Amino acid sequence: MIKNLAVGGSNRTLLFLALLMGLLCAALVGIYLSNLEGGGGGGSSESVPVVVATTDIPALATITPEMLEVSEVPVEFALAGGFTDPASVVGKKTQVAIVTGQQLLVTNAVDPALAQEAYGPDAPLSLIIPAGKRAFGVYVSKVASVGGLARAGDYVDLMLNVEDESSGPGITACVLMQDLQVLAVGSTVTSASSDASGVAAVAPNPDANTFSMAVTPEQAVTLATVQQSVSDGSVGKQMWVVLRQFGDHSVAGVPACPTQ
Repeated sequence: MIKNLAVGGSNRTLLFLALLMGLLCAALVGIYLSNLEGGGGGGSSESVPVVVATTDIPALATITPEMLEVSEVPVEFALAGGFTDPASVVGKKTQVAIVTGQQLLVTNAVDPALAQEAYGPDAPLSLIIPAGKRAFGVYVSKVASVGGLARAGDYVDLMLNVEDESSGPGITACVLMQDLQVLAVGSTVTSASSDASGVAAVAPNPDANTFSMAVTPEQAVTLATVQQSVSDGSVGKQMWVVLRQFGDHSVAGVPACPTQ
């Protein structure tokens, strides 16, 4: 009988422990379900806005407003470097193809400023050319380029010596183009910042004999016509680079060169 009592007591203990474990499991399940209903799934319930693609966007495409929308996602699903405002993405070019619903990041949508921030002085020149412009190389000497002190990021005018037969044989000067941005001097490219500190951060390259200018396609044709030919590291006709004061984008009323 004593043995039966001992066995019965042991069973009651096991039953009590099983009941206790059942209650504990029920409590944990309740907590888990409560978190699910709260939208956190055990994580944070905070959400943040992100810019996503509304359609598939091919690589090298210019992003337009209808390609984008703002979506709310849990904070843990918001990717680093993502955009939150569609206006900050419109006009940029995609570096890679983007699929519908994908978040737009600074690494897959670029403009000149972002490219320079991402790649620094090694930014490919093709990524920092302003929209609608071309980079065109102009051959210059140190004398013709303000003693080699003009820097990438500066704005300049281009002057040309031409024959003047209005009052007999002679040479005169005229302004070919005004207010051109210098994208690079030699292999030194402009900085990401267009303010004074950004221009000052780019070291001069006095030994360079080429300036890469941001020009329209029509201006590129004119410059190619003026320089005539390229051979042995030189051109048929050189131009003068006239450095503008920082921030001056005015158009001066000076004699313009005849239409080429």
